[in-house]
Amino acid sequence: MDYIKIHNMLIDDLAYQYSLENNDLHNLRMVLRAYQLPFDYEEATAQLHVGMDLFYRKQAKMHLTHTGYSAGSTYCGAPRGNDEGAHLSCAYQRSVPDPIEWINKHITCADCRAVYMASFDDEV
Repeated sequence: MDYIKIHNMLIDDLAYQYSLENNDLHNLRMVLRAYQLPFDYEEATAQLHVGMDLFYRKQAKMHLTHTGYSAGSTYCGAPRGNDEGAHLSCAYQRSVPDPIEWINKHITCADCRAVYMASFDDEV
């Protein structure tokens, strides 16, 4: 997907602007879907990063969130809100082939990554 081309196509769309201004991954997925563009988490995450970088010159902070009983809580403990960055569900829930690779590629919150990686440590 050509993220810059898509950014230029959507830049006048108020819903797209809202997604960028509020770092709202879920809203962006709806915008992409409305334009019949790929709207899965990976594509939307990449588009969010490119859009924020091009238009607002700020970096999206991607947290990892729990599923199940603690659904919505971030691994690092940051409050779940658009001001704190976008939130992606646990890689296991999303059935990715290599969760560690997916985490390293998409989760920019170092604390969330560290907590997730600690779950693989035998001494914990």
